[in-house]
Amino acid sequence: MSAAVDGERTDGLLTVFRLRTLGGAALERDGVTLDTVGAQRKTLALLTLLAASRGQGISRDRLAAYLWPESDTERARGALKQALHVVRRQLGSPEAILGASELRLNPAYIESDVNAFLGAIDEGELEHAVALYGGAFLDGFYLPGAPEFEEWVSTQRDDYARRYAAALDRLASAAEARGDLAAAIEWLRRLQATDPFSGRATLRLMRALDATGERVAALRCAQVHEALLREELESPPDPEVAALAARLREESRRPTTPPEVASPPPSIAAPPEDLTPVVALPAEASSPVRPDAQVRTAWRSPIALALVAVAAVVLAVALFVADRRDRPVGNAAGLPTERSIAVLPFANVSGDSANEHLSDGITDELTTALSRVQGLRVAPRTVTSALKRRGLDAGTIADTLGVATVLDGAVWRAGDRLKVTARLVNVRDNRVLWSETYDREMRDVFTIQAELVRATLGALQGRQSLDEGAGFVARPTSDPEAYELYLRARYSWKLRSRERLEQAVLYYHRAIERDPAFAMAYAGLAETYVNLSNFGLLEPGEALARAGVAADRALALDPQLAEAHASKAFVLASTQDFRASEAAFRRAIDLNPSYTWARHYYTLLLLMLGRTDEALEQNRQALASDPLSLPANATRGIILLQRGDLTGADRELQRALTLSPKFQLTLYYLAVVRAAQGRYADAGQLLERAALQTPGFTGMPGARAVVFQRTGRERAADSLLAEVEAQARSGDERARANLAFAHAALGRMDAAFALFDQVQWDVPALIELRADPLLQPMRSDPRYPALLQKIGAGR
Repeated sequence: MSAAVDGERTDGLLTVFRLRTLGGAALERDGVTLDTVGAQRKTLALLTLLAASRGQGISRDRLAAYLWPESDTERARGALKQALHVVRRQLGSPEAILGASELRLNPAYIESDVNAFLGAIDEGELEHAVALYGGAFLDGFYLPGAPEFEEWVSTQRDDYARRYAAALDRLASAAEARGDLAAAIEWLRRLQATDPFSGRATLRLMRALDATGERVAALRCAQVHEALLREELESPPDPEVAALAARLREESRRPTTPPEVASPPPSIAAPPEDLTPVVALPAEASSPVRPDAQVRTAWRSPIALALVAVAAVVLAVALFVADRRDRPVGNAAGLPTERSIAVLPFANVSGDSANEHLSDGITDELTTALSRVQGLRVAPRTVTSALKRRGLDAGTIADTLGVATVLDGAVWRAGDRLKVTARLVNVRDNRVLWSETYDREMRDVFTIQAELVRATLGALQGRQSLDEGAGFVARPTSDPEAYELYLRARYSWKLRSRERLEQAVLYYHRAIERDPAFAMAYAGLAETYVNLSNFGLLEPGEALARAGVAADRALALDPQLAEAHASKAFVLASTQDFRASEAAFRRAIDLNPSYTWARHYYTLLLLMLGRTDEALEQNRQALASDPLSLPANATRGIILLQRGDLTGADRELQRALTLSPKFQLTLYYLAVVRAAQGRYADAGQLLERAALQTPGFTGMPGARAVVFQRTGRERAADSLLAEVEAQARSGDERARANLAFAHAALGRMDAAFALFDQVQWDVPALIELRADPLLQPMRSDPRYPALLQKIGAGR
């Protein structure tokens, strides 16, 4: 979009711009963000200050003090005068901002959501007001070097949040007064979300739910509240919430008798008596209590940021549920049907953590097998696991995910003996639909899994077929020991550290030695080598060559393996064979549309090619399949970064970081966003955290050098670059790319482009080239388009 924005329409009416400050910061026209204005942070800050004055105006001197505190009075006034000239020109009218000594926005030209929000509250139009509240004031927006402005923002943010909560409170009270409990519950849920630790809000919601006959939901509400206090503040439950939950539980307690578990033969050690999983209402809390005031103080303090981790998980799950509710799965009322299920992590009750891979693998296989059943909605494995780790019971997890049934179980193993017990529960009435115990030898693991799937489907459909279930469970090898090695490899791979990834490689090789025709083991090996390359844990050329060989072998054994096609596609992208790579990604997605890694890697290819709209759609579908995917959540921020939306990228990367505070990709790209915003202290801390895990991560040395230089630590920057240069001279390809990026970030373009001609481009390097905001000056160099064309990534 050009710098000038037309202020007149062909019909003679004024164009109305909309300033959005609740939930972000942007100037829009006809729903489209004006990038030229949004890229100038002081312009947005100026407009926001004027909007918040609500037509009363604000003096030039005050504006200058907020926005240019480092300048003397005359220079600050001059800067303000220039900024006003620029914004009037960009908006296409000198009358967009009115006044001489006291300035204000012209409402005929610029509307603001904060003005509309406050006006609606003043007029008593509370439903309209809460609909306008899109989130925290200037969420993710930061103006470097303007402490008074930031203090003002913090004050306004708290004020608007209080007004929003008060509006919800009044709406809920009005609904309760007129007997509309359904509406009251809706407002109370939103009120509770503003302060999840509030005992008062939780009590009101529980009472409203109980009054409508939703006693189970009321108890689950109490358990979620208790889990938040315990997990995030290490605090006991609110005494009034605990007392109400105890009373409701006592009134509705329904004892359940677990099915008998067959005793193992005397020749092997007996498993624990309580092997059978139980789905029941939340247990009564018994820990001492603390006054609610202390809980609320902790919630308001800055150190309570651990809450964000819970909020991020809940938000991701909410998006998953909302996405699924758009699909024809439930009934007309939007309630879950019987053909929706969450498979909870099967417990390892062997008394030996060395068997965790077995219970984890059985859970994975059951989830995957049930996902193949047409018309059956299955909650993603990562989501159910995350909610289970939060201490929530099965019923609460099912209610959160909007599923009607839960399958959970336990696994016990001693030597070659394997005992698996499982039960399927209809969570609505806590009725056991089916339960069974399987006591077999380890070699029968595939048969057990097939029988579990068959019995589950039979219980859901009201019938059982002997053939049903077997077709959905893969039997990837005839060697039980090779399969167990494969499960150990998968378990290690999920943990993602250098040690665990290297361990996964060893397990895959041992599985392949046992069964050279084990296609899934080859596919897993290829995937692991891709990860080792991406995180800089193995030299990219070597890692990707090994990944390609393993993927080719997997496809030769089984051409229908989506996992192998995706890894092959990634290798092709790293060798700049972009057309073949895209075809392979599309094939992987055709074979398994819900395979998150295929969609994620395809997203990266599209970013490398500059096709950000398509990348955003693939990323959306990846997150629909797995809303807690760490790389997919981080990549959403990277997409916005590549599109020049620093504010949006900061917001998305912050959310991604709350899912995992140690994930390298998120740490690095949030750091470069903060550095581009001039927040060097934040950037430095994030980079240090990332460097502890993967010091050679693509772009890392350059970003650290920029932070060192901008904070007066030139010697540290020079020392870091000398170290990277020595590594590059020794033949380290990743170091050569990093040295080139460092020169570009520091403005040494001749040195950077000379090195770019020698770089072996892989996927992380191409993403860095396209997306890192610290490299923005390089992208205006006339040599940059030529470089893209040479790589084959030009448009």
